Amino acid sequence: MLLRRMLSTTASAAPKHIKTTLKNATAVCFDVDSTVLINEGLDDLASFLGATDEVAAITREAMGGNMPFEVALSKRLDIVKPSKQDIDNFLEAHPPQFTNGIHDFIKALRKNGTTVYLISGGFEPLILPAAKLLDVPPENLFANRFIHDENGVYSKFDETAFTSSSGGKSRGIAHIQEINGGADKCSVVMVGDGANDLEAKPPAEIVIGYGGIVEREVVKEKADYFITDFQELIDIIEE
Repeated sequence: MLLRRMLSTTASAAPKHIKTTLKNATAVCFDVDSTVLINEGLDDLASFLGATDEVAAITREAMGGNMPFEVALSKRLDIVKPSKQDIDNFLEAHPPQFTNGIHDFIKALRKNGTTVYLISGGFEPLILPAAKLLDVPPENLFANRFIHDENGVYSKFDETAFTSSSGGKSRGIAHIQEINGGADKCSVVMVGDGANDLEAKPPAEIVIGYGGIVEREVVKEKADYFITDFQELIDIIEE
């Protein structure tokens, strides 16, 4: 059955099925860039390495649903080609910057007995510092991986990662359900800002679009529910 989609600014306006699904979720999976963090990690890395505009334009195309994710990923990395040293230097200069309310929302979810996962089209080395600060264990992080040669020079990205291609978040969530007793025992909610987050359903029960950093029309239109402030979801959990 199709869920009714609605835009809202208050918890009281949330449809009952959205509230019930969120409260009863076994797991909530978060996108990272422009959802958990205020930035787009690969774009910022590109800027750090002097390749800002071209990479950011490709990201906009992909997140708006106008370019297959794997094509965008390959195009961006062919431009950036980050070495291990480049990544280390970037992380030292750019500590994680979290979106407003994300810590409190995750705290509310855990108090409710919900497990938190990060499932991102970004890259593990760029996300791990944020995951650590959020107390998300590495096994609850699903993201892309760089492959470097023995000298630390960028070679390619790992095409076996769930999120290395379109539909990856759906595959990642199916895996999460599998390791938690199957779909019948593990209900999942996806929260994210991009078109690729919409692909999480199914097997996610609902996709909550987040527009607190970037509002994408395709996400506002097609997500089961849309917010711009995590406080709304905190209010739902706590009411």
